Amino acid sequence: MSSTIPITSRPRRRAAAFLTTNMAWLWMRQAGGDTHIDDRLGRLALTDQSLVARDNLVAWLALEAGIALASTLGGGYGTDRMAVARRHAHAIITLAGAVRCPSDARP
Repeated sequence: MSSTIPITSRPRRRAAAFLTTNMAWLWMRQAGGDTHIDDRLGRLALTDQSLVARDNLVAWLALEAGIALASTLGGGYGTDRMAVARRHAHAIITLAGAVRCPSDARP
């Protein structure tokens, strides 16, 4: 069973509340691929589309709060190495696109 991340989800509200109450100037995150449905260690069962939605949400929240965002890649224990590599590449591309066109990342 796969899941998607609704735009008005609890994680979004909690992240926004955290950012507004904690005066961070840098947000460091790990764009983990192990949350994917096809990952051997992943239990969250996100789809490719959900990972993109997650990355757009993270970028948008950081941009909206005026916080610098640093992202690393991690996780990804699927048996298809190319699929894992694509998920990692999509995380980078999604964040880069959000920085270039912030309105496109707006959830």
